Amino acid sequence: MTAPKPNNPKKKMNLQEAAKEVGISKKSLDDYYCQLRLAELHNFNFADNMSEKMGKLRAYVKEHRVDEAIRIRHHKHPKTLNII
Repeated sequence: MTAPKPNNPKKKMNLQEAAKEVGISKKSLDDYYCQLRLAELHNFNFADNMSEKMGKLRAYVKEHRVDEAIRIRHHKHPKTLNII
């Protein structure tokens, strides 16, 4: 990836371009992003779990989705991440 220009510090790219940039499939990247949004929604502690693998995050989301589904039937996960 080229360094961003001073006038444009953030390069916008679509999911396909981002997946290619990091070397994974678009489907995997979309799934990771979904898991991150759901984990944030359920107050996952990212700072304390930085060295953990994706499985820990998935288990956390799975555990909390069941609890949440009982309380809120039509709630959608957020579109943006605030952890970044």
